[in-house]
Amino acid sequence: MGKKILLADDEPSVLRVLNLKFKNAGFEVLTASDGMEALEIIKKELPDVVISDNRMPKMTGIDLCVACEKIREKKKFLFIMLSSYASVTSKLDREWVNSLPDTTFIPKPFSPRNILKTVENYFEENGKEALVS
Repeated sequence: MGKKILLADDEPSVLRVLNLKFKNAGFEVLTASDGMEALEIIKKELPDVVISDNRMPKMTGIDLCVACEKIREKKKFLFIMLSSYASVTSKLDREWVNSLPDTTFIPKPFSPRNILKTVENYFEENGKEALVS
């Protein structure tokens, strides 16, 4: 089974597209439709990658990222923040996200291929296989 990835977004179409892309690449895919659900899954499953929308019900992506700090002390994982409000999302928020270790900001609309490449590059740079044989 491949590495475990959590997709957190309140837009079903985004979840569907990314779910298909990552399953086809051999990842085990978990999904959440709000930030609180995502946090519970992260605590339980300790995924290798979290891809989260910034604007979600119950908890924003930034709040989710902050809540993951303690969890990431136990297990390092890549956190990708997505936002369709790149022009509205403050420059400081984007800079803060990008300044965190193993964290990156990607504006919507995005290319699923580019997100997959970002994940694969993360594993290559950290000396980990993207997929478990």
